[in-house]
Amino acid sequence: MEEYLENMRSLRSYMNDLEEDAAKWSAKEQQQRTAIEAHNADIALVFGFAVGRFMAMRAQAKQASEVAGKLATARAQVCVDMAEKQGRIATLDVECAMLKQTLELLHQEIASTSANLNEKRKMVQLWEWLGSFKNKSTTMEPHVTTSQSKQTFIKGERDGTFNSEFNLDNNVGNKHSKFRGTETGGDQKGVNGSRSKFLSKFKPSAYIPKITASPPPRVCENSYGQAISQPHTLENFAEAKLKNSPNSNTAESDRSDR
Repeated sequence: MEEYLENMRSLRSYMNDLEEDAAKWSAKEQQQRTAIEAHNADIALVFGFAVGRFMAMRAQAKQASEVAGKLATARAQVCVDMAEKQGRIATLDVECAMLKQTLELLHQEIASTSANLNEKRKMVQLWEWLGSFKNKSTTMEPHVTTSQSKQTFIKGERDGTFNSEFNLDNNVGNKHSKFRGTETGGDQKGVNGSRSKFLSKFKPSAYIPKITASPPPRVCENSYGQAISQPHTLENFAEAKLKNSPNSNTAESDRSDR
């Protein structure tokens, strides 16, 4: 009986030890479980953050790829626009060069046309001046003959070359012709010679082929009409030509001597 009690005591002590060990192990297990749960929470938090960061980075990468695609398309469009504008610039340069050439040709044509018009205008003015000079010469010839006859009559009366019957006395006229015949004859010859020399410079036959080869245009016709409507200017032009010519000076001096 004593052995039984001793065994029971040892069994109870052993069970108490086991309970204490079980309590210790349960406490340790609880601590480890709480630590594992805390670690799991940390891992979940870190995983969630990592997943969120990954998703954000993925979204950023996708957005960056989209932006890169848009930039590539915009760059391609810009290249196409630049090529089109370069083509336009090239065509505009060609057109500008062509326009410059045409402008130069137009300037040359205008210069040649103006030169031709000026030449034809001068020819028309020369023809008008020659016509007016011819008309003046034809109208002045009878006046010159009458004036010469009057001068000879007055000189004959003054020098006594007329007899009592108012006829020219040949003897006295011959005497005075020695002194005055040479003078008047030289003056008349000088006038006729200066006129012939002056008219020989402006022969119409030299200008007929030019005028028949190139008829005057409308501008010349207009200038011709204006010249006809202004006769005083043509007369002044003819008088200026006569005054500027060296033969006219000799003719005027001869007339003044008379």
